[in-house]
Amino acid sequence: MTERSPRVLYVRTEGRGAEPRATRRARELAGSVPRRVLVEEAFGFDLLGESDIRALTGWRGRMLRAVPMPLALAAEALRRSPDYDVVLTWAERFTVAVAGALLLRPRRRRPRHVAILDWVSKPVVRIPLRLVRRGVDRVLTWSSVQGAVCVDRIGFRPDQVQRIEHPVDENFFAPLDATRVQVMSAGETQRDFPTLIRAVDGSDIVTTIAAGRIGAFGGFRTRLRSAEDLLTAPPGVTVGPLSPVELRAAYAAAYAVVVPLVEAENNAGISVVLEAMAMARPVIVTRTVGQVDVVEDGRTGFYVPPGDAGALRAKIDYLRENPDVGDEIGRRGRAEVLARHRTEDFVAAVRGGAS
Repeated sequence: MTERSPRVLYVRTEGRGAEPRATRRARELAGSVPRRVLVEEAFGFDLLGESDIRALTGWRGRMLRAVPMPLALAAEALRRSPDYDVVLTWAERFTVAVAGALLLRPRRRRPRHVAILDWVSKPVVRIPLRLVRRGVDRVLTWSSVQGAVCVDRIGFRPDQVQRIEHPVDENFFAPLDATRVQVMSAGETQRDFPTLIRAVDGSDIVTTIAAGRIGAFGGFRTRLRSAEDLLTAPPGVTVGPLSPVELRAAYAAAYAVVVPLVEAENNAGISVVLEAMAMARPVIVTRTVGQVDVVEDGRTGFYVPPGDAGALRAKIDYLRENPDVGDEIGRRGRAEVLARHRTEDFVAAVRGGAS
């Protein structure tokens, strides 16, 4: 007899301002944006997200829409939990809420809870997660540092924490022929764009910073502000948001992709690092406590110390003057992506972690 696959309810943030899933799916099929909905569909799990709460009718829908979304999703996940073997959460605030809700059910009658977690060391997650950790049966994380935090500071057993690799859409972010004319940077959370600007200020280095907003963690929450308001761009430096297709073109035109970071325990910048590597572009990354799992210094990219504009400028100049070196590092980075970070590998890892 064939063993039945576990039935999984997947609780994931969609974002209140996100485009409808059908629209996003059509754009992904057309190749104009990286895969996200298609990855979720590849999991084969039932989805519960903000749009489902907003679509509920009757008194239950009105009641759930009157409370914060994490609590609404947790309540709905608890209501549906008897129909599932596993509840999978991806977003720290949803994980904490769902874990607390599932603890309301007797242990023998509740589904296993598997959580994909990125940044658990910040107090706003770490403290409540300690209180409800019995409501989480397994943690999947792509950060070795955050995995250690789960064990040492939150109280999970080592066998409950499984490291997986962060994904990147290696088909959307693939090498393109282009003239390498610029330094490029992107992202919004924990970025140190001022150090990048100091590194290139007064030079003829053309620099593109693809950022509409910049987020800084203030000890309790991340606050987002306009990048153009926060940054003073000297001549030759452009700051502003780019569409996914424009972002891809900017990567292709870069002889160096810089990921400048403020000090943090999470691996901030991992998406940009992997997108650049997938496009066979060399990366220069700030070595922080948390950003240690992907780049191999001197082989698939370069590390520089936090806040050191001189060291960053030296690496930029080196790649600008030695394009063959940059191309070789880029080829190694692309090979690393294909070996460890494909979306298909991520889907298999999550399915395995939820089994």
